[in-house]
Amino acid sequence: MHKLGARKMIFFNTPLIGCFPLARTIAGGVIRKCGDLFNEEAQIFNRMLNRQIQFLSSSLPQSRFIIADYFKILQEIIENSLQYGMPMLVASNNFVSGCSK
Repeated sequence: MHKLGARKMIFFNTPLIGCFPLARTIAGGVIRKCGDLFNEEAQIFNRMLNRQIQFLSSSLPQSRFIIADYFKILQEIIENSLQYGMPMLVASNNFVSGCSK
């Protein structure tokens, strides 16, 4: 993309995939809590992505790279769901939305 002239790029990191309904069904047990292993793997990937973006930034100083922290955004919504108008029950690191009870 850089060779084609792109100088401003945004990258989205991996969200809390352990809190997606399928992951909660597979790894969340009877109470369908968030799959911690999935979320830990997402965090590892996100750290590697950050390092690669830092490398690109130093290698291509005329370019601008931004990471949208989708992991943190989704975590904020889950932990403070009522503030965002979403009636969810939050207990430690798991949540149950009104449509997946």
